[in-house]
Parts: sequence; C-alpha cells; structure tokens
Amino acid sequence: MFILQRRLERIKVNCMKWCLNDKKEVGLNWANFNDKLQETTSLEIGREEWEKTKIRKRIEEEAREKWDYWRQRAKSKWDDWGDKSTGFFFRSIESRATKNEIRAIKNEENQWITENCEIKSTFHNYFKELLRPESMRGMNEEERRQWFSDVEPISSLHHQNLEAPFSMEEIKKGAFSMKPNKTLGLDGIPPGFIQTYWETLKDDIFHAATAFVNSGHLLKEINQTFITLIPKTPNPENVPDFRPISLCNTIYKIFSKCLVNRLKGVIREIGGEFQNAFIPGRLMNDNCLLAHEIINWVKQKKKGKLAAAVLKIDLSKAYDRIN
Repeated sequence: MFILQRRLERIKVNCMKWCLNDKKEVGLNWANFNDKLQETTSLEIGREEWEKTKIRKRIEEEAREKWDYWRQRAKSKWDDWGDKSTGFFFRSIESRATKNEIRAIKNEENQWITENCEIKSTFHNYFKELLRPESMRGMNEEERRQWFSDVEPISSLHHQNLEAPFSMEEIKKGAFSMKPNKTLGLDGIPPGFIQTYWETLKDDIFHAATAFVNSGHLLKEINQTFITLIPKTPNPENVPDFRPISLCNTIYKIFSKCLVNRLKGVIREIGGEFQNAFIPGRLMNDNCLLAHEIINWVKQKKKGKLAAAVLKIDLSKAYDRIN
C-alpha cells in the first residue's frame, strides 16, 4: 500500500507540473482553431495521402485534449450533446462555483451571519454535536445472547467466501464499476486514470489489496477523506439544509467496492424481510407505498371506537455512525 501510494503521489506531482506549463496553451478558441485547420487544408495540395492523414490525426488529438480539459472542469452531465462552445463551459464552471459557495447562513438564534469564520464555526459545532458518539450502556452476557438470538448466522460457505483473498477479477470489477470522472478525493486520482492505465497499475493495486485483506490494516494516506456539504434545497438557509458527503480516495473506493460486491451475496439472506433499502432486488420506494397504506388505515380508524396514531422518527442521526 505504501509503494502504491507513493507512486500515485509522484504521478500527481508530475501531472500538476505539466498542467501548469501547458495551461496557457490549452483553451477552446474555435476561431483560431478553424483558421489553423483551413491553413493546414490548403497546404495539403501535393502532399502524400499518408502525410495528410497524419496531419489530420494530430489536429483531432489536439482538439480532443482541449475538449477533455474543459469538460472535466465544467462537470456537465450533458456535455456530449450540449452547446460545444467556450462560453458554455465557462458558464458551467462559474455556475458550479457560485452554487457551491456558502456566503451566508442562519445560526442557532435564527440570525444571518456572513463572516467566513463564523460560518465555519456554525457548521463545525452543528455536525460535531450531531455526529459525536453517545455513551452506551454495556450489555451483559444474557442481554447479548438474547439480542443475537434473532440474528440469522451466515453459512460456512459464505464465511469462507467473505474471508477469501481478493482475486484480480474482483479488483478489476471494483475499479471499472466507478464513473471515470467522479469527484476527486484527497489523492487527486480520478477513477478514469486507473481504468485507462489498468494494465500498468493492476499489479501494484492487487498487491495493495492483498496486503489490506491479510493484515486488516489500511494505510492512513489511503483512508484520508474530504468532507463536503451538499444543499438539500435550492435555497438553503440553515445548517440542517446541508448534508455532508465523503469524497474518498480512488484506491479506498476500489477496496470498498470489492467488499460491497462480496456482501451482496450474503446480505439478502441475513437482512430482514422488511429491510427494503440497500439490498439488491429490493426498492426503497416500497416503504413509501407502505406508508400511504398505513396513513389510509389510520384515517379509517378515526371513525371507529379505537383510535390509531402514527409515530414519526427522526433519522437525522442514524447514518455515518457505527454504534
């Protein structure tokens, strides 16, 4: 894992140097590009066919490089059929930056604050309180036995499959199951880089994954994560209107994809029949249909002698916490 991480860091540093040197020349001035194309076409008279093909191929590669450069920065999901112009990309980049910037927020007293330090402090205090571990009463042996009595144990075959070393096929499936241009983690390596140069990187990734399974230890640099805030509403005003998401490193996501793919074969057997989310073949939307049916049943009960009530549970603290 250490060797793989250092090699990826070295690649990133060299790519950053190349990008800074090449940045001034990279652009999408289609007018100049069209003039260059016409000039090249006029010079093709009298040239051999293979030389013409070589010139055209070089121009196409240059256009593709410029296109990919701005497509990555625009992060547009309709760039394949959108307005392919410089203005479109610049507007997309500017729009994303404006949308992601938090210029003002309401504090606990419902007062607007605009200072950056106060905004940071408000977010930090809220999520620190929300995600802090709570003191839990330790279970004695009898309570522990009673709690586990309803949990279906996995079979010995599943146990062997879960603990088996990762194969090259599993790791490749995990690496290629991600979208190439997903938002980067702290390592700055997109999944598309791993996928494009898989033949070069596969042995290093395989040895790192094997070391992770055998030791149960994950290198700190691989486990580092960015946490960013995504607005839940179009015009968020309060801190609860944002939800935090983790931007993990690509190598970390490959390892976790391998684990998830293995758990898919087990989770359906040990998950309860009413667990509709996060299990292959089941839909979370079933819960919505079930809720509608319950509400209708409660309304009908209001007309009889026996009353019925609905209890709404706040699940804002249910995720991202092991305990």
